[in-house]
Amino acid sequence: RAKGSLVEKYHGVELFQGTHDSRDTAFAFLRTDIGVFGDTETVKQIVADRSSTSPLDPSLSRLISSVGPSNDLWFVSSLRGSYLADRLKDQAHQGMPTQALESLLQSSGGIQFGDLVRLEFDAITRSPKDAQSIVDVIRFMGSMAQMTREKSPAFEALASAVDQMTLRTDADAVHASIELPEKSLEQLADFGASAHKQH
Repeated sequence: RAKGSLVEKYHGVELFQGTHDSRDTAFAFLRTDIGVFGDTETVKQIVADRSSTSPLDPSLSRLISSVGPSNDLWFVSSLRGSYLADRLKDQAHQGMPTQALESLLQSSGGIQFGDLVRLEFDAITRSPKDAQSIVDVIRFMGSMAQMTREKSPAFEALASAVDQMTLRTDADAVHASIELPEKSLEQLADFGASAHKQH
């Protein structure tokens, strides 16, 4: 609300739409422990249909069982990578190889909080070659983080974490994990908030 989001009641749930320049996305909390995020029409459909039960896709259910219990904050997705690629194209840094993301078939990830915060990402792609392309994208993003290490101690910590990042492929699967001190993560969040205000 403070940032200008449009808030409306929709089927008994508060629906939050983006600021004035991004009304096409929205999020809502169906319960205190379930949040939904996506394009506005899809979120509205999920909110409207939340009382009707339907069986969960078995592969998605297996992902939830493997990712959910071991993370404090997590996601699983069976959305094809073309959706993510399209979303990133307008905001991507020049040279960002977003085309590689189109090969994603499913993805999952999570964050484990503590003095040392651990972030993990796993994905299944169309082929081993596509998996290597995703690794190249992650390395590209890591190199961008390393270029900012002189900005502050928090960025130095992020760059050091990238130096130690675990990144591997197994046929068409990709795994990435990184650990960062909680204090550094908080500093990065504060930096991002300040940059947003200045913008």
